[in-house]
Amino acid sequence: MKKKTILCGLALTAGLALVGCGNNDTPASTTTGGATTGDTTGGQTTGGDTTGTVDPTTTGDIDMGFQWNPLDKKGADYKVSGELNIYLNYSASSGITYRGSEAWTNPIDGKSYGQNSLLPAWKGFADKLGVTINDAASYASKTNDVNYESLNTNNYKSATNAEKYVDLFYNTVANINKMGEEGNAVDLVPYIENGKMPAFAKFLEENPAIEKEITKSGHIYFTPYFDGFQAIERMLVMDTKQVSVLLDEPIDASLGQNVVGTADAKAKGLLGATKYTPFINATNNYDSDKTVKINKNGEAVDLTIKQTKNIIVQQNELLATGTATGKQLIDQFKAYLDAAFAGQIGAGKTFEKYADIFTSESAAYNTDELVALLRVFKANPDVLYSQVTDDGKWDEVFPVISRGLKSNRVSTFLNFGATLFGIQGVGSEKEKLFIGSDGTLHDGATFKDNYDMLDEMSKLYDEGLIVTDFYKAEKDDEKAFVNRYFAKTIGNKSSFGLVMYDYTATQSAPNDKKDGLGTDPASRKTSPSGIDFKNYSVQGISPILSPLTWVRTSADTVDPEQALSDKTGKEIVRYYEENRSIKDTSWCIPKNSTNKDAAVALMDYLWTKEGWTIQNFCTPEYYTTTKIFDVDTPTLKTSVLDDYSTVVGGDIWNYFRGNLGTAQGIGAYRPTSLDYQATNQYAKKGYNALSVSDQIGVQISSKTRDVSNFSWDTSVPVSIYPTIEAKTSDTYKGLTKFWAQDKRATNADGWANVVVNGGTAAFESVSVTNDGTNDYTMAQLRALFKDKNKGYLYQMAGAIGDDIIPDEAL
Repeated sequence: MKKKTILCGLALTAGLALVGCGNNDTPASTTTGGATTGDTTGGQTTGGDTTGTVDPTTTGDIDMGFQWNPLDKKGADYKVSGELNIYLNYSASSGITYRGSEAWTNPIDGKSYGQNSLLPAWKGFADKLGVTINDAASYASKTNDVNYESLNTNNYKSATNAEKYVDLFYNTVANINKMGEEGNAVDLVPYIENGKMPAFAKFLEENPAIEKEITKSGHIYFTPYFDGFQAIERMLVMDTKQVSVLLDEPIDASLGQNVVGTADAKAKGLLGATKYTPFINATNNYDSDKTVKINKNGEAVDLTIKQTKNIIVQQNELLATGTATGKQLIDQFKAYLDAAFAGQIGAGKTFEKYADIFTSESAAYNTDELVALLRVFKANPDVLYSQVTDDGKWDEVFPVISRGLKSNRVSTFLNFGATLFGIQGVGSEKEKLFIGSDGTLHDGATFKDNYDMLDEMSKLYDEGLIVTDFYKAEKDDEKAFVNRYFAKTIGNKSSFGLVMYDYTATQSAPNDKKDGLGTDPASRKTSPSGIDFKNYSVQGISPILSPLTWVRTSADTVDPEQALSDKTGKEIVRYYEENRSIKDTSWCIPKNSTNKDAAVALMDYLWTKEGWTIQNFCTPEYYTTTKIFDVDTPTLKTSVLDDYSTVVGGDIWNYFRGNLGTAQGIGAYRPTSLDYQATNQYAKKGYNALSVSDQIGVQISSKTRDVSNFSWDTSVPVSIYPTIEAKTSDTYKGLTKFWAQDKRATNADGWANVVVNGGTAAFESVSVTNDGTNDYTMAQLRALFKDKNKGYLYQMAGAIGDDIIPDEAL
C-alpha cells in the first residue's frame, strides 16, 4: 500500500464552531441547564426587540473549516440597473416571494404580506443593488428535476411572464452542469478573471480545493452552496430528561414492575430473548482499566474507568431468568456505573449524577453502555408515563427513532449504527465513498464491516430497541416519528422515544413550545415520577457526544475484508463522521438571460460580508450585532424568533425561507451560528459540548487530509463528481440499490431488509430485494466488491490523480 500524506491522522476539524475563532483558551460556560443568568424564556429576554442572552463560549462567528474572509464591499459597489427575473422554487413551498395561503403580518415592518409579495431579504438585495427583482418561478412542482425539464422545454423563459427570460435559476448542481455542457448556462470563469466577481474570486483563491470541486472541464457554472462546512451536521439527539428520571430520581416501589424478557413487546418492554452481545469487549467493559480524555470545563482531562464485568453480559444473564423487572434493570445498571466510574459520581465529582455519564459535556459512555441504557428505557415505560392505550397495554415505546417516514429520514438509522460501531462511508454525500485513514478513496458499500454493522442493528431491532417498520416511507411523512415519540402529549395512542440521529436545531426547538415552540403545553401531562411536562419549559432534548467505540485509525490496516469484530488497527475513540460540505443545489445564469451583468453582480454580492449577512440574517432591521470574542455576530431579534412558531408551527427553516427569504440553497455560505440561533437554550449547551470536545481532541470528526492536490477534502466527500459512464454505473446497480433510500411500501428492501429480517447470514443465498428486477444475494454483492473498487473508484478518482486510489484498484 502506498503511503499517503494525511493531515493530522484523525484530525481535529472545526466541529460545530460555536466557540469563537482564535480564542479557544477561553474557559467554557459554567451555566447550568443551558440557561444563562436572567434567561427566562427559552433563551430570549423579554420586553421589546432585544437579543437573547448570549453565552460567549457557545456562539461566535462562522465556523472556519475553510478560509472565509469575505470581501468588505457594499451594495453600492455593485450598482446595476434593469430587472432580474429569478426562478427559485424550493419544494413548491418557498422562493423569493411569499407563498403562504394566508396573509402574514411582518413583525418588523408591520406590513401584510400576501402571495407574490417580495420577501424582505430579496427586497434588501434589490434596494442594495438598485435593480428590480421579479419572481419568475412556477410553484406547481416540488422537484428540481421537473422544474429543470420544464424550464428547459420552455427555452428558459419566465413562468410568470412569457415575454421575459430567466436571469438566475435555482436547481441541483447536476442539472446546472448539464445545462453548461449543453450550452445553456453561462460560464462564470470570464467574469471571475475580468474582475466582475471580486468577492467570489477571493474565496476561490483562498480555497483552491473547492475551486477544483466546482470546475467542470475548465468551466464554472454556479457558485457553491455550503450549509456549514466541516461542522458536525447531524448527531445523536437525546431526550436527556428521561435519562435523569430513570437513573437519578427516586422511583416509587409500584413502578418499574413490567416483567421483561418475554415476547410481548408493547406490554413487557423487551422483545423475547436477548440478541445483542457485547461489542467493546466480550466479557468486561474494557480489557483493563481504561483512561480516556474527557471535556471538563473546556479542558481535556484524563478520566480512568475501572474494568468491570460488561453491562451487556450482566443484563443478558438477568434477562435470561425470564422474571426480571424494569426496576431490576435500573438497579443493576446503576450498580454497574458505580463500579466502572468508581469515585467519579456525586456532588463535586466528575459526574454530579448518573445521567451526566451520557448527557454532559464530560460524557464518557461506550457503545455497550448506550445499548444497555436503551434497554433500561424500553423496560420502564411506567416509570416515565402513566397513560396506557385502550387495550390496557403500554403503547409503543422505542428508544431509537427517526424524525419521520421520508426516505432521507430512514437513512439516519444507518448513521446511528455507524456512530455506534465506528463505520465510515455511511454519511457520505455520494454513495458510500470515504477517505480512509490510509489517505485513499474507498467505497463503504464494498467493506465487510458495513454489512456486519447491519447484523448488529438487526439484533437491536429484534429486541424492540429500534422503532418498528422504520423503513416504510410510503406516507412520505416528514415528522411522523418526532411528533409521535418526542412530543410528550401522553394521550391515548401516544408513543415514546429516547434518541434519534438528526439535526439538533430541528429537534430541540420544535419540542419546546412553552417558550414559543413545538408541542402545545396544554396537551402535556404529569408523569408518575413527577415530570410536569405542562410547566417544564425545556424538555431536555439535546445533542450528546458520541459513544466511545472502535474506529479504524491506522493507515496500514484499511482492508475491505476486515470484519467489524476485528479490532486490528483500531482504537477506542468518540467519532462523528458527519461533516458538512458542499451541498447539491445552487443557482446559475441561463444563456438567454437579458441582464447577465446584474445576475453576476448579485451572485458575487452574496460572497461579500454585507450580502452574506442579508442572505442569512436578512436586512439590518431583523438583527442586532453582538460582539463575541471581539467578533461582531448578527443575532436575530427576539420579535423575529417569537414570530416563527406562530406562523409556521415552529419550523424555523421554513420561516427563514418562506417569510424572510433567507437561508435558501443558492450559491452562498450558511453559518453554523444560524443553526445555533434556531436552537433552544438547553440544546445550545449540548451544541457547545460537541464543539469544544472536537476542538480539544476529546471527540473526533471525519478524517481530514492534505487537500492541496485533490478536491475530496474529508471522509464525507462532497456530492459533485466526475460523471461515471452509465455502463460502468449499471454494472454495480444491485450494490447501489442495496444501500439506496428508495421509498418502500410494505416490504423492507436492501439494507433495511437485513436489519428487519435477521441479519446478513439469513441472506447468504436468498434474494434481498423484492422487486424482481434487480434481485441479488449477499454472496452476489460480495462478488462485486473487488470489481467495483478496481473500475468504479478508478474512474471517480481519475480526474484528480492515482495517488488517491488504493493499490488494489489500479
